[in-house]
Amino acid sequence: MSMRALLHNPRIPARARNAFAQAIVSTSSEQILWREAAARHTLDAFGVVGQDEADVVVAARKWFAECYDDVHLTFEYAGIDPEPVIHALEDFLK
Repeated sequence: MSMRALLHNPRIPARARNAFAQAIVSTSSEQILWREAAARHTLDAFGVVGQDEADVVVAARKWFAECYDDVHLTFEYAGIDPEPVIHALEDFLK
């Protein structure tokens, strides 16, 4: 569900959406779960959350900014290049 929301949300920059869209189609249940986790973190970091969830946005941005290994492993397991997403988030991570 997060993948679908991310791919069609205009608040997510095109370069970040394209990183997810270019991921090879997978039938692996495990990889699908990793993709959902990566998509949710990305949506949260761009502020695509419910009302009164500002703390979620802060936590997601902190994760991208401070947890290099976790971010790269999550995206690797998901089969998605993290660099376009991180690059699109640069202004939010400063």
